[in-house]
Amino acid sequence: FCMHYMIYVIIFCFCVGGASCIAQFGAICINHFAPSMRNRHVDIPMFGPVMHAELIAAVPALAIVITWVTLRNTPYGWLFQDIIGAGFLCWLQRTLRLPNIKVACLLLSVMFFFDIFWVFISPLFFHESVMVR
Repeated sequence: FCMHYMIYVIIFCFCVGGASCIAQFGAICINHFAPSMRNRHVDIPMFGPVMHAELIAAVPALAIVITWVTLRNTPYGWLFQDIIGAGFLCWLQRTLRLPNIKVACLLLSVMFFFDIFWVFISPLFFHESVMVR
């Protein structure tokens, strides 16, 4: 019963987090290529001052997330899910200040084998792939 409704909470969190990550990276790119956008702010009620670059970057981020929500159960949904997932991973790399390349390589290897387990080995334990379910 709980998981039936909890999945919508997880999808909502994935969408909000994914849009935020993609918008942050878009704003960084816009600020890099158009430095004049850094100092321009718009005061949005209940949010406070927001840079123009963040508003501009939020448009494609929201478009990607909304497209994923509408296409998530179709054969084309994986592309947008991968884009959102890549945004999360880039944000994670940006947030974690790893001390050296060995730690980064180890972390990436563990994530790789974790993915391999859930895609290929989990059917041996759960009698069907949890990725397809």
